Amino acid sequence: MQKTSWGIMFVSVALLAISALVVLFVPSGMLKNAGLRVVELLIRSTLPRSAGSNTAVKEISVEELSEQLQQHSSQILLFDVREEQEYAVSHIQGAVRLSPEIKSEEFRHILKKTAHTKKIVLYCSVGKRSGDAAYRLERIATESGAEAVYNLTGGIFRWHNSGFPVMNEQGVVRRVHPFNRFWQMFVDG
Repeated sequence: MQKTSWGIMFVSVALLAISALVVLFVPSGMLKNAGLRVVELLIRSTLPRSAGSNTAVKEISVEELSEQLQQHSSQILLFDVREEQEYAVSHIQGAVRLSPEIKSEEFRHILKKTAHTKKIVLYCSVGKRSGDAAYRLERIATESGAEAVYNLTGGIFRWHNSGFPVMNEQGVVRRVHPFNRFWQMFVDG
């Protein structure tokens, strides 16, 4: 079995076991954030390592991203790598949707004139899809002149649960697409 298959199986079993423990032992008011913290740690442990490095892809917290968007929004390219229906429900203001399976050349074309000296931040629901995308696309982004590529820790779930706004084409909303019933337990609303 390939390393990736073992990693996916490990994460699946670990999430199931941890979810059961969290539901049994964590007070309901703390359930979502405690569970999401565990998921973040598991995701961090399974993300690919950056090229030439022993560390996983670079991460940025929701607090850091919010501050940087307020102070230097023109220096950040924000990409949402969830599916179209997830993005349509809500996304972070200024985010551009990318397919989770975007091809390298397509990403290079998008960045051609916009990436120079900017920070690129990718996010998804909880950080797994965006972490994988950040790893795959990091070399192309830096070749295009980007300063760095970051994965948003905890994704849009952490962003929303921390009280930062999400929006859709109608404006600010209070809902995030839960991906499915399992993941719904980790997002407020």
